[in-house]
Amino acid sequence: MPSEYGNPLNRNGLSQACALGHALSKVKIHHIYTSPARRAVETASQICLWTDACNMPIKKSVTPELVEMNYGILEGFNGKIAREKYPDLFKTYYQKPSLTFFPKGESVAQAYRRVGFALDEILAAHTCDENVLIVSHGAVMSFIFIHIFKLDLDAMFHAIRHHNSGLS
Repeated sequence: MPSEYGNPLNRNGLSQACALGHALSKVKIHHIYTSPARRAVETASQICLWTDACNMPIKKSVTPELVEMNYGILEGFNGKIAREKYPDLFKTYYQKPSLTFFPKGESVAQAYRRVGFALDEILAAHTCDENVLIVSHGAVMSFIFIHIFKLDLDAMFHAIRHHNSGLS
């Protein structure tokens, strides 16, 4: 995979990223880790624009393990069409995510382990007095919460929602 992939931020995404940057403008961020997705990298850059204005240089790292879950054959489908075309896959996905494997993609459990490994590496690289920001994707953010709080993957995967440019 190239260092960056995917679509750039659209007008709404850029507005959300700017608002997030403004909200974080007075926070000393020591390091930003991003998914290699172009929209994540652009969001991190917007955050840096706001904090750089306050003379707070930030180290940035693109972290491939923070990429969104690979939905394989479902990539590009909207939810309704995917549910109609692959009803058994969706039944498992909603009832027992940990047992779901997306053909030509990855399993929910594989993605969870990938993100957990990356998070452990990130946390090990920093002290408790450093502020670290992760810019990634919805499923990845759910995995991070599940991993940090040692929650049940099946019970919490669909319960935790993180919206575009959400701050937690």
